[in-house]
Amino acid sequence: MPETALHKIAYEGDMAGAENLLEENTDSVDFNAPGAQKRTPLMRAAGAGRSAMAEWLVGKGAGINIEDASGRTALHWAAIAGHDETCKKLLEMGIDPNKQTKSGMTGFHCAVDGDKVSTLGMFLDWNKAATAKVDVNLTNTDGKTALQMAIDKKSKVMVNKMKEGGMDVPSGACILM
Repeated sequence: MPETALHKIAYEGDMAGAENLLEENTDSVDFNAPGAQKRTPLMRAAGAGRSAMAEWLVGKGAGINIEDASGRTALHWAAIAGHDETCKKLLEMGIDPNKQTKSGMTGFHCAVDGDKVSTLGMFLDWNKAATAKVDVNLTNTDGKTALQMAIDKKSKVMVNKMKEGGMDVPSGACILM
């Protein structure tokens, strides 16, 4: 499916362009329009780290938990790209932190998979204060938790970040790396 003007504006974070588009097409702007791979304008904004645009889109009615063709939400796209602020904003707006893709990946898994240590830390910090917590023990379709993925990657930095973040890391985990 071709992307709309809103997809491009969302990706660029063009707030003025978004307002102009809305003024010119008041009744015909589809905030959940599926573009390539069924990605919505919110997913494009999140993947580009456009927190203000993401907030604007949700405020205008964009569905926050909509999935693309692979089951990714805006949170997955923000986590894949390592956009901590956007991930946090999406969580604050009520996105499901435990939504899994078709391959069983959560945003937390995506942070580990992409070596986004700062984003991983944001998710762990979120768990200390939020009521809608990230379930760090969910497994993907390979049966792996994010911790198991970090161990498989031999990422001491990630495993240590998880331990510092309060996760129960087996003492032998560091030996494996």
